[in-house]
Amino acid sequence: MNHLLRRIWFWLSWPVLFLIFQGTRRSRIVVTSDDQLLLVQDRFSLWYDDNGWSIPGGGMHKGENETDAAVRELKEELGIEANAANLSQIWEGRIRNKGMSYKAYFFILRLPEPSQIQLQKTELKDAKWFPLSDLPTPLKREAKLALELLAETS
Repeated sequence: MNHLLRRIWFWLSWPVLFLIFQGTRRSRIVVTSDDQLLLVQDRFSLWYDDNGWSIPGGGMHKGENETDAAVRELKEELGIEANAANLSQIWEGRIRNKGMSYKAYFFILRLPEPSQIQLQKTELKDAKWFPLSDLPTPLKREAKLALELLAETS
């Protein structure tokens, strides 16, 4: 029953979500340390079937470039200080989901050791370091793409 209610809520709110997200720009960061990957779970799921793990990131502010947005999102969501010079852009393209799309910029940040996480509880439900050999399920579309990109850059 809960799944049915979430589906109904999603489709009733879809026109508003479309207006908000269509055409936005978002930065995503693939954060690794040795053989570990940092993944996050959003506190609120916009999609009725979207409760999986993803990579950190979020929307860009007006006038903000994609690298600065990535640095800001890491600090805001996870308390991780990053220098823009340490980020490498690994992908730029459109992410499409349920009839909406946004421009995405993916960066990689390789840390010498896993950073301590200071979770921003207003946006995130959880954040954890996972061994690449033992990732949780389900993974969101962005996390799956990040793993493909990570394999290409290794």
